[in-house]
Amino acid sequence: MQTVLADASQFTATPRKVQGRTVYERIGKDEYWYVDNFHKDGSVHLEVFRMSDGSFIGTCDIEDVNKFKAATKKEKAKKRPIYPFL
Repeated sequence: MQTVLADASQFTATPRKVQGRTVYERIGKDEYWYVDNFHKDGSVHLEVFRMSDGSFIGTCDIEDVNKFKAATKKEKAKKRPIYPFL
């Protein structure tokens, strides 16, 4: 599956994995990104977490970083920090 994460000018792979998928660091940003493919309906999107504290900050289309959707308060409260997975 080709995603925006393949763009080496924006993202660099880390040795970390979530759901068997590589976690990427967004260059020059305090963000970890990975492909979230853990939905029963088959939908796929990118999950974005803050590197400094592991908090969930939103989701994004797999092909366009400009289609970022900030997490609501409810989503932030429901989603555990990424650190337990790393």
